Amino acid sequence: MPGFDFSKLPDVSRIVDTRIYSRRALADAQAAFRDHCHVDIRYVGHARVGVTVHPVATDDAEWRRVVLEFWNFALDAACQQQLA
Repeated sequence: MPGFDFSKLPDVSRIVDTRIYSRRALADAQAAFRDHCHVDIRYVGHARVGVTVHPVATDDAEWRRVVLEFWNFALDAACQQQLA
């Protein structure tokens, strides 16, 4: 049975509302995770951006952790901005 090729782990793409995930929060998350994943952010329409996260991971568990922590960081940053 051949081994799993972790270089082929899937990207995670989502369309998010910038009224929830501000562009600044997404940029902060992108900068904070630059050593753990590549993030592409593109404008897709009124108050919406597409975010694609491609983790640089060695296994499935690490891939999942990076994706979840990226989104958690972005949401926390957005909440902190709203509270400031």
